[in-house]
This record gives sequence, structure tokens and C-alpha cells, in this order.
Amino acid sequence: MSRIPSQAQVVVIGAGAVGASVAYHLTKLGWTDIVVLERNAIGSGTTWHSAAGFTATSVNPADLRKFRYAQSEIQRIEEESGLSVGRKVIGRMVFSYHEESMAGFRRMSAHGRSADIRLETLTPDETLNLLPILSPGGLLGGLWNPDAYRVDPAGFTEALLRLARRHGAKVFENARVTSITSDNSRIRAVSTEEGDINCEIVINCAGVWAREIAAMVDLSLPIVANEHFYVITKPIEGLPKNLPGFRADGELFYGREEVGGLLLGVFDQNAKTMNLSDLPSDFSFGLLPECWEQLTPYVDRIVERLPIFSSAEIKTFINGPEAFTPDHRYILGEANQTKGFYTLAGMNSGGIAGSLMAGRQIAELITQGAPTEDLTDVDICRFQGFEGSEEWLRLTGPDLTSSGYFFSKSAQISETRDVRLSPVHSLLQAQGANFQPVCGWEVATSFGNPDNDQTSSEVSLLCSAAGLVDQSYFGKIRVRGYGTTDELRKMASEWSPENGSTAKRLTLMNSRGGVESIPTALPLGSDDWLLLVEPAEAPALHRLLSRVARASTISDETSGWAQFLIAGSAAEKVMCALKGFDKLAETHRGYIGVVPVTIAPVDSEFIILCATEYAIALYQYVLQHGKSGLAQFTPVGSSAVEQLRVAKGIVRWGRDVNAYFPAVLGPTETEKVTRIVVLRTVEAAPAEPQIHAPVWSDNVCIGNVTSIAKAPSGSEMIAIARILGKLDKDVWIDTGAGMVRVEVT
Repeated sequence: MSRIPSQAQVVVIGAGAVGASVAYHLTKLGWTDIVVLERNAIGSGTTWHSAAGFTATSVNPADLRKFRYAQSEIQRIEEESGLSVGRKVIGRMVFSYHEESMAGFRRMSAHGRSADIRLETLTPDETLNLLPILSPGGLLGGLWNPDAYRVDPAGFTEALLRLARRHGAKVFENARVTSITSDNSRIRAVSTEEGDINCEIVINCAGVWAREIAAMVDLSLPIVANEHFYVITKPIEGLPKNLPGFRADGELFYGREEVGGLLLGVFDQNAKTMNLSDLPSDFSFGLLPECWEQLTPYVDRIVERLPIFSSAEIKTFINGPEAFTPDHRYILGEANQTKGFYTLAGMNSGGIAGSLMAGRQIAELITQGAPTEDLTDVDICRFQGFEGSEEWLRLTGPDLTSSGYFFSKSAQISETRDVRLSPVHSLLQAQGANFQPVCGWEVATSFGNPDNDQTSSEVSLLCSAAGLVDQSYFGKIRVRGYGTTDELRKMASEWSPENGSTAKRLTLMNSRGGVESIPTALPLGSDDWLLLVEPAEAPALHRLLSRVARASTISDETSGWAQFLIAGSAAEKVMCALKGFDKLAETHRGYIGVVPVTIAPVDSEFIILCATEYAIALYQYVLQHGKSGLAQFTPVGSSAVEQLRVAKGIVRWGRDVNAYFPAVLGPTETEKVTRIVVLRTVEAAPAEPQIHAPVWSDNVCIGNVTSIAKAPSGSEMIAIARILGKLDKDVWIDTGAGMVRVEVT
């Protein structure tokens, strides 16, 4: 007789720290019919060899909330379970020998002030006082988080599972999942070697094996398994006791004291990507072969920064598998094509620290339909389809271990270049375009010498004249079929009668008041719409439409259309110069020369689309003939358009608004809802405000900056911010280097 039940409401796959947290939080919210399946032993995958550190050193407010939640929850878990999780407060020091890091430290300190978490920027002497093993030569300072701590990963996991069991969950070791059955795109059962479990929901918490589990429902997760290592030395004579944990910003290593010696780990820039099929089937509490050749390139730098390491003797080399994602954030959410199949995986060597908040998030999502936390940054649908392919992961995998380690660099998402090219890429290249990767696309951000401030020049051009912008990288989702228009109308916050025949920037909302998408909608026919969105927004829009417009045909036509924007104050003059299109009152399909085009006037600017085979001819025609109506008409990059977007106070999905929190535009009187406001600096800033910078009023942090740009004229900065709190007469942004006064526009 099988020990595994034949029926359960929820099956959690994986009994490491993440799976244990999910089971704990589900039972905490009242769900009790839960089965946890572990392929080998509890915590035997990556959990057992985790460094298991908790720290608040981050520039993202969500990470501070994660730290704060874990602090309070761990105490509750110990009290209720009767088990110790081995919590030990050791503090955390991030130090640097690089000037660019110090500005980042000051910004993180500002976030600490906003959340009432101690994050102190230290001088070199203060840094050395707490971490005397550092070399003083060239040290610029540190960021000190005295409340950082570590736990015992095994004890932590067992305490969570004890509480989950107490409230009804059943946990089975040596219960390998062999297949998952779905019917009509919905989960039906999980199969093991001992039998099947009929269920409604499956939660994939399988760590480095999560990609293999997802493949059972034809889901390609963008998770790569890399070798990740640290070493532990024998006791070192003269090593001070009670050293804090530490991390070298820009140096790719971290460490802490460990039984009189040092634990030192490296986030390898050229990590070894694993093929999990090479592991033995009984891989449990296992390690990979020592890889000294991967450590060697970092030894000299570690010795330079930590001279005491030069005389240390290595006792243990810990090399294990770890799951990494392209943007160094975990993956959470329901599969679009298989209802009831959820994933929480890809923890990027932060599984212990992230497990409690992530477990709460997915439990709330499943039991309540929405979490209390914003999930945009970790939502499973944030990735493009190609990012889950074997070839893409093979190309990018070695960079993923180190890509999220740096504080001082704003963009550390791993990208392989020249993967997705606009049909007019060669023309843009010939015109001197500067390219940046966006969702795999090479996007022309500006034109001319990249060492000059080309964006400001292009912003000035758009304010006084007009420019031609290639937006072929935008997502283009087509939705058509009987009733499609009615479905869009139900979701749109506004829908005036003429919307049925003209292009319109729509705001699609859910029942909670969250914004699901902000597409530009072009009618191509009766109940036939083409929705244009930023590339990162396209997967979320596709998911939304598949759920609410089920009677419609939904297709991603991004690759079939070239898209150009005639932007700027004099855009209409350019359009008048284009033969045959001088009187545009509505979306129009016709020809320029021999090129069939669709033209949509939106907010005094014009979107032009054509099939990709006509793109070069159309681009050249528009540029050539547009100049006859406006001599200054030239190519312009995406950065200028983005800067003007912020200056005009136009919100962007995924940055200023998203599906997970309700928001209203403008400084309304109420304090009980999130408001989106536009702020303008009214005095010289000690440093430029950054994304996430805290906003203060009446000595209280009331929100955070979500978008920032220079004003088109003058030296002011324009910020869009999320505000939840009272807006007093005086409002300030904390730049980290000091407060800058702003006014609500």
C-alpha cells in the first residue's frame, strides 16, 4: 500500500527552505490539504550548504521589506515550533575600494532611513575598526548593517516543516516526481514512483531541478544551474573574534568568520554551467568536484584586500549547484498555459534569505488571488519566450552567477548582443546609432558621439521640431474575434465612443484597481485590434488577454511589423509633407509609394507600421520626404522619448504602475490609496535622485521615486513617484548625499 495519498488540494514539489516556507505559509493562511514531495531528503539539494545570511544591504525597497518580514517571522517560527533556527546576529559590512560604490552606499543608507533599518555609511577608519582584517591602502569606506544575521539552514527548514505538519501538511522524502498530468490546460495529477496524487494545484519549488519539473507541463523556465562555491579555512592565528559578515563591492567575493577561520565565497564571472542529467539520481547532500581553477583568478585580489588570507590553509572546498535567472531575481507565479501550475524557484544563491517573503507572496497569490506585496519584479511572465531556450541559457549562463552581485552598476542583466535586430538596424547603424540591449533587441538609444550628452540634444530637438524613432522592438499583440472590442472596453478605464475607430492609449485595469497594461490600441478591422506595448510588457499583456478574452484569437505579431514613431512638437508638419497623408483624422491604411502602411495619430504624434519586408523602404521614404516639411527632422533614440515621457508625467507600466497595487493619478486628499504624483526639484540637488529614492514629507517617508529624468529645459529633475501617506507642504527626496526639496506639479 502506498504511503502517499491519492488526493490532495496542493502538491508542493521540493522540501528545501523554499518549499518548506510555501507549505508553512499556506497552512498559516488556512489551507491544510497539502502534500510536500521531496526527491531525496529534506534540505538535501542546495539548502544544506547555504551560507544562510540575511542582510538589508540593497537599493530596492522590496528587499528591505523582505528583511524586515524575515526578522519578525523567524522569532515567531522559533516560538511556535519550539525549535532553534540557529539565528546569530553578526552584522554585515559591505566595503569598497572604488569611488563609484560610495554613492551606492549612500543611496542604500537613504533606503535604510526610510524603512527604519540601520544602514550606516562609514569612513575608512570606522570600516577598519569593525573589520580590521581589511587592507587600509585605498579603502574608501563601507556600509554597515549591524542587524544582519545568519541561521542554520537545516534547523530553519525543519522548523518551517514542523509547523506546516502541525497544521495538516504531509511531507514525504524519497518521493521523486515522474510526471505531471494536465487536462484542458489545467493541472490534474502528479505522478510518483509510488502512485498518482490527484490535485488542483502544483507548486514547483524544486530548486536547480525546477526547470526539469516545469518541462513536464511544456514550460521552459529561464533558470540555469551553475556551479557555485566557497571555501572554509582552518583556524587562522590572529584572526579577530566576532568579525561581521562582509562583502566586497566590485570584487565579487564575500565572507565571514567560521570556527576561527574564514568562509570565503566567490560570485564567479565565468561560472561553470551544469547539465543536471550528469548528476547521479541519488544526488543528496552531495557536492561537486573542487574547482580550484575557478577560484584561482580571484585569489590575488582576495589576498590584496584581506592580507591575512595569504597564510590561511584551506580546510574545505564547498562546490554545489545553484539556480540563477537572467535578471538575478527569483521566479514566482502561475504558468500561462497550464492553470494551477505555479513556480517559486531561481533564488540566485539567496534562497534562505528570500524564502520567507517569497513563500508568503505565493501563498497569498494562491489563496487570496493577489499578494500584499508587489510581484512585478519577480512575476514569471516578465521574461521573453526565447529566454527559456536551451541555447540562450547556454550562451548567457556563465555570466548569471556574477551579474546581480554589483551595487555600483545600474544594469547587470546578462545579455548576448545582436540577437534581435530591427529590420532597419543597418540603417540605424549607418546613421551613428548607439545601441543598448532591451529584451534581446538592439535598441537605438541615441545618435552621435556616446561621450557627449546626445539625449539632451535630442530632447531639445523634439521640443522644438520632430524626430523619427524606430520602435520595431515594441511588442505587438493582436486580438480579434467576436466580442473582442467589448472585452477591451470592460477592462479600459476610459472608452469614449470614437475609440472604436481611432487609435488610443488604453489603461487596462483589474478588479482590484491595479493596472494590467497600458497599450496603444490600433483598430485593424471590426473586433480586430493590434496592441502596442513596451517589450517587457508584452508577456503580461498576452497573459491578461488569454484569461479575459477567451473567445478571441490572440497572437504575438511582434516580428511581423516594423514600427516607427514621428515624435515632437512639429510632428504634424512632417506628416503633411508625406504625400497622400496630410489629412489624418483616424487610423488609416494606405500606401506611401509602394509600401502599405497603417498610421495612427496618438497624442499629437504618429505611429507608423508596415510589414517588415517594407521597413527599409518606408524608413528611407519618411526620413527623406519628412525633411521637405521640416528641415530639422532627423533620427532620434529611445532615451529622448523616455525622458520626455517622464517630463510629461506619463506613467509607464511595470515601473510607475502595475497589476499588483491599486493607484490613482495625482495628489488626491486621501491617504488610504497609492497615488502617482509628478515631482519637480526646486533647488540644486546634492546628487541626482535615482529610481527607488525615498520621498519624505513632514519627517515621514511617504513613498519612492519610480521614474526620473532631467527637465527638457533648465537644470531641474522631474520624478514620478508612488505616494502612500500625507503630502505636506514641504516634500523632499533623499538622494543619499542629502535631501532635495521638490514640489508637486
